[in-house]
Amino acid sequence: PFVQMYDQTTSDGKHAALVGFVDDAIAHLPLAGRRDSIIAQLVRVFGERAGDYLEYKDTIWFEEKLTMGGPDNGPAPRVGRHKNNGHRVYQQPMLEGRLIIGGTETSPQAGGYMEGAVNSAKHITNLLRSPV
Repeated sequence: PFVQMYDQTTSDGKHAALVGFVDDAIAHLPLAGRRDSIIAQLVRVFGERAGDYLEYKDTIWFEEKLTMGGPDNGPAPRVGRHKNNGHRVYQQPMLEGRLIIGGTETSPQAGGYMEGAVNSAKHITNLLRSPV
């Protein structure tokens, strides 16, 4: 169910957490079902010790009042999956070359994902290296 997972351990190693994004296919499950599914995946990937966790939390984004439409905040379209990333306007420097916009959302390839951030950084590096 985890489609992206990140290690959020502090640099001193005293506090650890895994965070990530889960496939929408399990969003309909109750909290216990989501938790069990994710912990089972972590045990498969990291071994039995992964089942000995301290705390589990998740967020179903389409249920969040300030991110989606609903009875309390009026109708709103469902936020799509990275549909507006990589617009060509972000591929060129602006303000006579004094402004370059970058980040995962600006990447036309894998926008919205970590790979998109790397692609964007490479694009910016190439722009900075090119003669003015």
